Amino acid sequence: MVFRGANFNVLLAAVSLGASPTLVGLLAALFSAPTALMSVAMGRWFDRSGARIPLLCAALLMSGGAATAWLWRDLGALFVVSLLVGTFYNVFVVSGHQQIGRFSGPEDKVSNYSLSMQANSAANFVAPLVTGFAIDGIGHANTFLMLATLPLLSVAIIGFNWLRFKPGSARGASAARGGSTLGLLRPPLMRGIFAGAVLAFVALNFFAFLMPVYGCLLYTSPSPRD
Repeated sequence: MVFRGANFNVLLAAVSLGASPTLVGLLAALFSAPTALMSVAMGRWFDRSGARIPLLCAALLMSGGAATAWLWRDLGALFVVSLLVGTFYNVFVVSGHQQIGRFSGPEDKVSNYSLSMQANSAANFVAPLVTGFAIDGIGHANTFLMLATLPLLSVAIIGFNWLRFKPGSARGASAARGGSTLGLLRPPLMRGIFAGAVLAFVALNFFAFLMPVYGCLLYTSPSPRD
């Protein structure tokens, strides 16, 4: 919820501050670009340390990233929000998926991942709705503060050991040490999967970026009759 809500709030806050469409697009891109460059290194970290530490760090840094725009109410703060929330949301998701895979057997792996995706879909529906009402009611800055409190619930769940975590595997980390991001694309099947995923996410994010910006401009611009 903090990722989708912050993404929504960043775009609308940037428009309200008079940012150009190019700058708004750059802010949207920063939610994903650093993760693409760090993906292999993050995977090795998860293999080495297990899921608990990455999940805990990611939740704390997402909270701090969202709170930045409440403490520093300027366009520059939105870049910090995009970088921290976007990057560490992906850390949280990937390490969480690793945890699901480690605890799932062949008979329940598909159902466990499906349940995780249902939670993600629910967040994608609820977060923009709640964020939109919050922006209207308490403003952009206070909405960022509200979003910053959400990952603290995950910090409490993880910090108080309400979840079981399997330890990391030095063997798995050393086995992956020689790999690279480009090496993952050598098998033709992986190239096809990668291309399909890119096209799907480009379409999804283009729509998610364009709709709130366009709606905000329509709402704030005078009508032709005026």
